[in-house]
Amino acid sequence: MAKQFNLNIDRYQAETYLSAIRSKRDIIVLWMETVKNFLVGQPAEGANFSARLTICVGKMSRLFCTSEGGRKIFSISFPFSVILRDEQYQFFSREGIEIDSRVSSNIIALIDSGEIFGVRDFCRFIDPIMEMSDYDPQLWTLVRELMIAEDGYIRYDWDDIREDGHHHPLHHLDIYYSSASTFKVGLGQQIDQPALMSILNLETECHYLRSVAE
Repeated sequence: MAKQFNLNIDRYQAETYLSAIRSKRDIIVLWMETVKNFLVGQPAEGANFSARLTICVGKMSRLFCTSEGGRKIFSISFPFSVILRDEQYQFFSREGIEIDSRVSSNIIALIDSGEIFGVRDFCRFIDPIMEMSDYDPQLWTLVRELMIAEDGYIRYDWDDIREDGHHHPLHHLDIYYSSASTFKVGLGQQIDQPALMSILNLETECHYLRSVAE
């Protein structure tokens, strides 16, 4: 049975999640920001509430972010195990590395420096990682894990602004995020987060695609 961990976040925290996802860099930042948000563990309330994060861990391991009253929901894989003990979260990579606030901050700093993604020379890529590894020997192992981990990106969108018949249905799923791979699957009606979870959950029965001609 899958376990769920929920956290309401404010507008400032939600900025990272509501920005367009274009690359693996963006995915890694989302993973690290999610860890930091859950470790802080201060849920947004009332007017401060902007979006809801849900980590679902079972046969599937995924992060869900729901915003705009359920009009937008996206999900990516979540390649970490989660332990909640005495109201404190712990996150571990698949190779057993604990990802705490310091480690997640180091990963974000490496990515934001521009010295990891976008460089063409291997030495320029590896040097900043090795320098930081002097203080955290497991950092390279974690960076490698994050770079090869599957993204599994999918997004539900209720888009009445760009609706265009069967070319851009009002309710649809966007699969993948890069322009070279992305495609849409039209939906006949709105779905909510539990419905999207059910579609992606390996422990539930399969959902079926149906042709518009039927």
